[in-house]
Amino acid sequence: MGETAVALLSPGEVGHRGLWLAQQLTGGLLIDNSGQGTTASVTARLCLRPTANEGV
Repeated sequence: MGETAVALLSPGEVGHRGLWLAQQLTGGLLIDNSGQGTTASVTARLCLRPTANEGV
């Protein structure tokens, strides 16, 4: 199991862009294709954003 490169489909093809988007917008995408099925694991960093009322 390791980093996986997901190719973007041609613009004329419909759908199937979820894994490509996940790879582009997250810290990592791991795909495990074992004999019992396929699992995709996404790593993302979550940060708190300050709100307009914070510090009031």
